Amino acid sequence: MTVSGSRKHLEVNNKVDRPDGTDVGRYRNLNKWSYRKWAWEFLRRNTSFIAECKRVRNGTEADRQAVADQYGLKKFKMYSENYRGASGMPRFSMGSISSWTNLDCDNAEDRRIGIRLGYGQVLVRFNLPPIIQDIKALDKQLRLVELRIKKRLAKYEKIIEKEAALHKHKAMNFGIYIRLLDLLNAGKTPQECAELVFSSRKEIGGRGKYLHHIVNEPIESAMRMADEGYLYLSVLKEMPKGKGIPVKR
Repeated sequence: MTVSGSRKHLEVNNKVDRPDGTDVGRYRNLNKWSYRKWAWEFLRRNTSFIAECKRVRNGTEADRQAVADQYGLKKFKMYSENYRGASGMPRFSMGSISSWTNLDCDNAEDRRIGIRLGYGQVLVRFNLPPIIQDIKALDKQLRLVELRIKKRLAKYEKIIEKEAALHKHKAMNFGIYIRLLDLLNAGKTPQECAELVFSSRKEIGGRGKYLHHIVNEPIESAMRMADEGYLYLSVLKEMPKGKGIPVKR
């Protein structure tokens, strides 16, 4: 797609209105997006999240927090907000660590804590006094924790009969996903999506299995990412590999 060089191009996260997917210039510099930013961009395209945000727009703080909890946010953030919006950047609950300590210098007695472990959760206890004697003791404890977690993970994999996935995410694929979601939201059919997003494919006029392979599978992947995949992206560091959607001038 050719985009006029005189037209001002803006990233999707810098626009208040949602792109309709037809202007590829609205999806520039996606290779600079962090995983957490991708997580927010997918979540804000989740149709049920959008509906819930609209429902509690004028609701109580408790209503908004309930929506935040439902979708894995520590704090409510309206779907229409930019990544760096009025309420700050999104904060996701997945990957957060809860900790409890007993460091009250005025009370050296043991502290009892009642904790309920959910299925698939592992509780680890660290011991600080040895670290005061030798800082290397921390490294040893961390190594032991890693070994224990991997051992528990292997057992969990056997129980659920599924191995932990190792993905190689690409900014190009994510860019295609959000563009497809925007096109569908604008009322485009899968065939129209194919013609707009995969216009370089000679066989695009075909239907049946080819159309399913080229369009329907990416659409399904995009919807899964908006429904729940964003949560797993929110815990990853850095950013996906590769370039975003090519933008011709």
